[in-house]
Amino acid sequence: MRSALLKLRSGASVVAAVCIAAAACTSGTSPDQVSNGIQVTNPDSLLASRLAFTPEPTGPMHALQVSALDSNGNVAPSFTGTVTLSVISDSGPFGGTTAVAAVAGIATFSNLLFVQAGYVRFIASSTGLPPDTSATFLVTPSSVTTLVFTVQPTNTAANAVIAPSVRVCAMDGFVNVDSTFAGVVFVDLGNDPGSSVLIGTNIRRAVSGCATFSDLSMDKASSGYTLRARAPLALSTSIQFNIGP
Repeated sequence: MRSALLKLRSGASVVAAVCIAAAACTSGTSPDQVSNGIQVTNPDSLLASRLAFTPEPTGPMHALQVSALDSNGNVAPSFTGTVTLSVISDSGPFGGTTAVAAVAGIATFSNLLFVQAGYVRFIASSTGLPPDTSATFLVTPSSVTTLVFTVQPTNTAANAVIAPSVRVCAMDGFVNVDSTFAGVVFVDLGNDPGSSVLIGTNIRRAVSGCATFSDLSMDKASSGYTLRARAPLALSTSIQFNIGP
């Protein structure tokens, strides 16, 4: 059986697939040309050309994957760019890690957080590729009867992290921590006398019934601030605290 050496043009970054005559070509890509029994795959067809949700989200998920596909609809393993998620949603605040670098052509989002029920569509985007919009799906997060600030916010200085960390727990009907609750808790400003900005990660998933907010701070000094904690069907307000200069 004859063999042939294909010389790539200068600067080519992808090795072309070569199929010898009488042998099965298993590259799965469209041929660029067939000459003298040699089938050559165009290297450019192996590069990422679009994004796709794989599979489409259908409801609350532990992980969501977005793949970079080549022109033949196969995953492009050379793609390692950053994929960013945004949402079209009526399900309230959205959080978690929303920008992930792809590994072998696939970006995996493992901690997406929603505060309340609602219909959602994701939009995946990455520099140089057209964005992809997912199918619409329904978020139905866990519900909780009562939220309690078990560690209240304390007086602190502007732009300093509130310590100890603010902690919010779900309570059952007997005011015991409901350790089965693993839903999402969202914290924002209630009373805001200084027109401050709440800085830090303000949306967390509860672990054993409690969500801990370890990096909250505020940028303007004033007295009488409060925080509000929200989860599906539940709302709680903290005690008042002050932010000094």
